[in-house]
Amino acid sequence: MRIIFSFILISLIQVSISKAQKPEPVYGIARQHQTNEWYTQQAALWKTETEKNPLNAQAWEYYYRANRNLLVCSNKNEPVVQGMTDSLEGIMNKMSQLIPETYEYNYLLYYNGILKNDRENNYNNLLKAFSIDPTRTELYPDLVVHAETTRNTKEKKEYLTKWYNLNELSPGILNWDYNLLMSVANDGVLITNGDNDTFPAWMLQEVKNIRTDIKVINLSLFLLDDYRKALCDELGIKYLEIDYDKITSNEQLNTLIGEFLVNNIKKRPVYFAESCDPAYYKTFEDSMYLEGLAFRFSEKKYDNIPVLQKNMEQKFLLDYLQISFVNELSAAIVYNMNGNYIAPMISLYDYYTEKKQNEKAAHYKNMIMEIAKTSNMKAEVEQYFNKKK
Repeated sequence: MRIIFSFILISLIQVSISKAQKPEPVYGIARQHQTNEWYTQQAALWKTETEKNPLNAQAWEYYYRANRNLLVCSNKNEPVVQGMTDSLEGIMNKMSQLIPETYEYNYLLYYNGILKNDRENNYNNLLKAFSIDPTRTELYPDLVVHAETTRNTKEKKEYLTKWYNLNELSPGILNWDYNLLMSVANDGVLITNGDNDTFPAWMLQEVKNIRTDIKVINLSLFLLDDYRKALCDELGIKYLEIDYDKITSNEQLNTLIGEFLVNNIKKRPVYFAESCDPAYYKTFEDSMYLEGLAFRFSEKKYDNIPVLQKNMEQKFLLDYLQISFVNELSAAIVYNMNGNYIAPMISLYDYYTEKKQNEKAAHYKNMIMEIAKTSNMKAEVEQYFNKKK
């Protein structure tokens, strides 16, 4: 019996080792975020696959992505960082010699250009990749960005519709963005931070006709001079000239942009998604009021709790926080985004506790604790509630 058990144990160990050494699909960090150790392992494994079959275009794409994700996560301006097996330029050069007519090479040629702030010169390669395989969902964020920044509203709607119909976008992220839009007052301007608080919001507006009254402004795209000018014209405000010679840090740049937006957009309510860097509103933090998953800027003090109550209890869709029937590829990202519910829920928990509405207070406490478990905020939340005892 002991011999049989030992054999089973050895077999399980061998299976575990073989699984750990298996090359796996590598996605962009906005869709699925893994550890640096995992990316390092996958970079080595996919390099081996490209050496086995130099014409394996899919292997080259995953090899590139593993190395790129290591570079992006390092926040370093170097061609090669720890864990990378080659520079991105080195990988692209090899692909250009081996598989120049493939979807993967043309898409990655455009994708690589983004890191060098060279979207436009490689846009034809993105279109070529699209013509080769329009079902590849990683194309659509960039196609939508080009349509948005060139003010081509027809193309933007078409690309968002095709993307939506491919059923690729995370239901959890779509739910979160629905609630983000529902946090904004009529005709508001919503400032967003990245992919997951922008593209799904645009998709809900263009495809599902939800909250089309809101103007969504992505802060990364706002840095593009021509696009910024077009947006300022659309909003009827003066143009923001950014003198990068006088900018010494990202925080300074973010503060400059945040102050410009709230000081100049006067005819529409201005909101910052909770996902935005607080540096954008650091200098006017006392004028920010949480109304859900977004802060509203207001120079006049007001009681935001009634608005927060109405949004969260009458407008938000929150069932997905309690149970999901979807096998989420982006589960870790959804859990992280859901952490943004904790602040507004704590505000309502405190309100109901003060009003002696114990059942409602308990409801929010339970939801907060469940969200905290999956968003790596359990210790902070427990500490908060312990202080309330």
